[in-house]
Amino acid sequence: MASELAVRLPLGVGAISRTRWLLLVGAVQLASALGAVLYGWAWITLPVLAMAAAVPLLAPRAGVYLLVIAMYLRYSLPGLVGVYPADILCFLVITGSMAHRIARGESPIVQSRVNARLFLVAAVLALSLLAAYDLEFGLKNWLRHVQLFLLLVAIPGCIKLDDPMRIMRLILVLTSANSVRNIIEFIWIGGGARVFGPPGPFFEMFLAVVIVQCAIEVIFCRRSLPTLGWLLLFLLNLTALICTQSRTPMIQVVLAISLLVAICWYWSRRNHQSGIKGRAVATTAILAVVGIILLSGALTVFTAPASRIYQAVEGRSGTVAMRFYLWKTGLEMFLQSPVLGIGLGQVARWDLFLASWHLDPLAVSTRTMGAHNDFINYLAGTGMAGIAALFLLFARFWELGYSALRRAVTPEVARGIFLTWFPVCTIIIGFFLGPHTFYSLSGILAVICMGVLVSAAARGPVVLPGSPATIIPNSRGRS
Repeated sequence: MASELAVRLPLGVGAISRTRWLLLVGAVQLASALGAVLYGWAWITLPVLAMAAAVPLLAPRAGVYLLVIAMYLRYSLPGLVGVYPADILCFLVITGSMAHRIARGESPIVQSRVNARLFLVAAVLALSLLAAYDLEFGLKNWLRHVQLFLLLVAIPGCIKLDDPMRIMRLILVLTSANSVRNIIEFIWIGGGARVFGPPGPFFEMFLAVVIVQCAIEVIFCRRSLPTLGWLLLFLLNLTALICTQSRTPMIQVVLAISLLVAICWYWSRRNHQSGIKGRAVATTAILAVVGIILLSGALTVFTAPASRIYQAVEGRSGTVAMRFYLWKTGLEMFLQSPVLGIGLGQVARWDLFLASWHLDPLAVSTRTMGAHNDFINYLAGTGMAGIAALFLLFARFWELGYSALRRAVTPEVARGIFLTWFPVCTIIIGFFLGPHTFYSLSGILAVICMGVLVSAAARGPVVLPGSPATIIPNSRGRS
């Protein structure tokens, strides 16, 4: 650990010796002890906080892993409601990455094929603020987007060749651990309430990403025992998703796996891999069986999730009625300003300037919710210009993965491509169904997955745990 810390400072002022590090650590611990005596016990956390802040600044690569862990800690910082430890670590990783590159005489921004489109999205979102009713609120929203975009740009410059798969594995492990906790809580309370766990409602996106990862492993795993293990993980996280009783991510998972199976079928036919086709069909069948069991009411503990689905289908769901009302209002706002929209983030403030808002009985219960659908949120807030810019960005992510897959000729290579590409596809599908794609903890998850894809596509090799390195060539054929 000391050797990791004995590195050049980000600003290039020279190496720090181990002795100086020890003196610095000792000073921090002494200050925390004095603070605890004078001001309260909370000051004893100062050394931990100082180390957590130093890691992403001095070792941005380790900071990315620390950021992944922090995504699961949805605890607001003192006096900052809605600001979580991951938000602070996000800034530190960005700063550390840029500072290290400057110290090495490199450009602070890593060049990649998504940079220009990210800049375009940020510019269009800023331009939409010209029509904003609440400019301060819109500016804060824009800065949150810039924060996430800078993190996306910084990640490929932080991580190394074997990190993309390690990061995705860490997300899988942490999400599965939370899933176990949530399932136990759900069963303990008899299935009578929605259970999200510490990450809160953002956990829905974590589950969707991990369920798709497990489906990929089930499809491409060749040995029976590991296949059984991946299948159990698939069912574990799928059960945790059912425990949330959230219909939108369930639809997201069904659509993502359907797309995954279709592409796997196409790739396997093209490369004469009949075994992949069979496992893809089996994965679809398993998903269908789980759905049938859920809807049948055979398991009493899942009666509430099944009822929510039936209510939505039969048109008796109050939450679905609220969503339809919000979507209708969002589309009406889009028609008022179809080019640049009403301003980024203003859909969460339309109760202040939309005259007809208070005339609807659903207005009070849906206040500050926005359109509760990112596609409609951005369509109303940034108009066709914003949606077009976002579509160009999403198209680039699709191109990075699909062009690499077309060059893959073995299941090992295809597996590596799917594991870094399809989590992003799952997130993009969710953009058209629900909120939070570029917001808070789920936004950080989204850009980490996108950064991993950009890094894997640009660098070439992806190290898969337990298997030889495979190659993901970029879309221009370089590896």
